[in-house]
Amino acid sequence: MQSGFRTIGRILLTWMLVSLGGLSAWAEDAPTAPAEDAPTASAKETPPPADLSDITMKAHLSPREVYPGDPITLTVTFSAARPFAADVAGGLKLGDFELVERTRQSAEEDGRHIVTHRFVLTHFKAGQQDLEPQRFVVRRASADEERKTDRMRVTVKSLLQEEARKLALQQARDQQAGSGTPNPQAAAPGGAKIVDPSQQAPAMTLNVPGQAGGQPGQPGASGQPRSGVAGQPAGAPEPQGVKLAPRDIKGPETRIYKDYTLLIVLGVLLGLIVAGLLVWFILRRLQNREVVIHEAVIVDDRPAHVIALEAFRLLESEKLVAKRRIKDYHQRISEILRGYFARRYNLRDALSMTSGEIAGELKKLYLRDLDEHVVAELLYTCDLVLFAKDEPQDVACFERLETARLIVERTREGETTSGVKAG
Repeated sequence: MQSGFRTIGRILLTWMLVSLGGLSAWAEDAPTAPAEDAPTASAKETPPPADLSDITMKAHLSPREVYPGDPITLTVTFSAARPFAADVAGGLKLGDFELVERTRQSAEEDGRHIVTHRFVLTHFKAGQQDLEPQRFVVRRASADEERKTDRMRVTVKSLLQEEARKLALQQARDQQAGSGTPNPQAAAPGGAKIVDPSQQAPAMTLNVPGQAGGQPGQPGASGQPRSGVAGQPAGAPEPQGVKLAPRDIKGPETRIYKDYTLLIVLGVLLGLIVAGLLVWFILRRLQNREVVIHEAVIVDDRPAHVIALEAFRLLESEKLVAKRRIKDYHQRISEILRGYFARRYNLRDALSMTSGEIAGELKKLYLRDLDEHVVAELLYTCDLVLFAKDEPQDVACFERLETARLIVERTREGETTSGVKAG
């Protein structure tokens, strides 16, 4: 049986291997689809770059000849049929030029999107000045491209040279008109020449009297007196030299330095004076203030019956009855008993109440352990001694003390026995 199962298993395994080999051979022989028909993942993920070739850029610099400090306008215009963005790439490379004003404007003209950058510059050095190429970047969708302007040259004229040229030209014209000679380059004293800038390069020689040939009216190298420009009659006015003076390009710069030292010193002094006055006022008030010393009040927090019983023991030890101080004896009994009611039943005005008022207050409390008539009678007998000059016997005095002590004992806190009854 086991050998039969093994044989069947081998047959099935051989059949499975043969089947797999045939499938792999068929997959190799099957025609594959052309690569261009299946779109690649990169073609799906990467969109085609945006076209920026339709964006045109024009740069214009005006004027090209200026005087120091005059405004120079650089205008850079971008134009395209579709919307785009154009900005300066990085920073402006101005060199010795100074930026005065900068604006950016977007507009739609004749169906075209136009972005204009305008820069107002200035320069203060005479001569040929070159403006470096400026970098811009144009963007559309996810594509951008850098554009550059051309190098531009500006001629900054010197005010001093320009004024000298005009004066020399005017002087040459005046000399020609006075001498009647058509020669625009007549000889000047000392061998100098009057140059017409319109017929020669800008380099000029000014007629300064007294150079290399002496002064007019004095003998020269040949001993002959000199009498002005050659070709002019004697006594003709002598041409004067051109006087040149510098002229301000910028106006005078005003610099105002504010010194606050005096204000600071005055402020500190004023603060010290105010502080001194305040201290003096406080010290004076403290000196005139009366010092009130309050006596310390000792609060006895013991139970009311303990205080009263101790007071009765002290009264008994003083033996006021034997000393015939009956009035003081009854006054002490009344005060101790009233103080006990004030603490025990919170009768704040017990010391100033009459005997009847105290009995009425005790009656309102509905005290089960106390008969208010006993209290009223005891306090009334004490009042007779104090105010009616009653003189009871010694036995009666001792009985009144014991009655007061019994009232305290029967009404003490925690006592549950029956109250004191009359009779």
